[in-house]
Amino acid sequence: FDRDILREVVLEARDEIRSMADALAKIRK
Repeated sequence: FDRDILREVVLEARDEIRSMADALAKIRK
């Protein structure tokens, strides 16, 4: 298993979680 691929997956997942958190914050305001 390639570590570079794993790093890319983690970074993409982190960005998705951050955008989801931003959306939730906007909804709650």
